[in-house]
Amino acid sequence: MKSVNGFITRVYAHVGGGDGTLKVYGEPEGPESDLTLVNSLCEDAQYDDYWERDDIDNPDEELLMEIAENWSVDPTKLTERKDIKKELGLTGK
Repeated sequence: MKSVNGFITRVYAHVGGGDGTLKVYGEPEGPESDLTLVNSLCEDAQYDDYWERDDIDNPDEELLMEIAENWSVDPTKLTERKDIKKELGLTGK
């Protein structure tokens, strides 16, 4: 999920292993715009040949972290950063 100035601009929520796509909102941005992420909610997914397409990209952790880093921060690299104070964190509404 991505938000800019408090407004959600992009959501892609997908659970592998059978649950499928939970939500898609907004236009793909950054490295995601070059992909065709699997979307079990789309009309084409009702047909068996959708799942056999070679141009469908299944998201994995590596892809998610690449997108996160492009948008803001790769959470797997937080311990490497020196510009973040060691605090409990922040919460927002």
